[in-house]
Amino acid sequence: MKLTVMVPVYNEVRTILQAIKDVEKIKVPDKEVFIVDNCSTDGTKELLKGLKLNENYKIIYNERNILSGSFVNGMRIARGEYLYVHHSDLEYDPGAAMELLAVAEQGGYDVVLGSRLKNNKNSIWNIIKKRPEYLATIICTALINRWYGKNFTDIIGSRLYRTASIQKIPVSTTGNGFEFESVSRMCRWGLKMTEIAIPYRPRSWKEGKKIRPYHLINALLAMFRVRLFG
Repeated sequence: MKLTVMVPVYNEVRTILQAIKDVEKIKVPDKEVFIVDNCSTDGTKELLKGLKLNENYKIIYNERNILSGSFVNGMRIARGEYLYVHHSDLEYDPGAAMELLAVAEQGGYDVVLGSRLKNNKNSIWNIIKKRPEYLATIICTALINRWYGKNFTDIIGSRLYRTASIQKIPVSTTGNGFEFESVSRMCRWGLKMTEIAIPYRPRSWKEGKKIRPYHLINALLAMFRVRLFG
């Protein structure tokens, strides 16, 4: 099997059906799809239970809310050669998955990061002023670059993994520090990584965006734990 698509969802009753439809735009015929509900309370879970999906789709219901690491339970049982995380908030163009996959296959990469900021011409201060939630991204990306000799612009945008590689990485954080701990471990373990620019349409907090600037605390704790203690 070529690709596993993870669709993490938490309280996205307005967007989850479109997110599932968007998965079909990822033109990989040999793929499996895991929809991972993270204890939604807005009707998303009930909506998912009423869906009739084909045999390539499986819905996982987490027993507790584990925040941004919600798809870990599905990641461990993924069968695809590559694993792509397709967020249900509709901020990411599903077509970018094909670009990430092509780069991974051509370059033999374990991880391809899809950067929201690589082609952004604004200064760092203007980016933070317009989108305060980028504070964690910018600070943590700078630390990753300094600690591990990388040149990334956005370590928590879209991601495509070689499944066998990411399944070997032990990750203990399942909350808002998950992405930061996992990318730290991938760098520390020497996985072959690269980054490309991808299309991105950010939504506002009024539209349901859940990330807040104070999530930087958990991100830093996760990263320093890996840096100091391995």
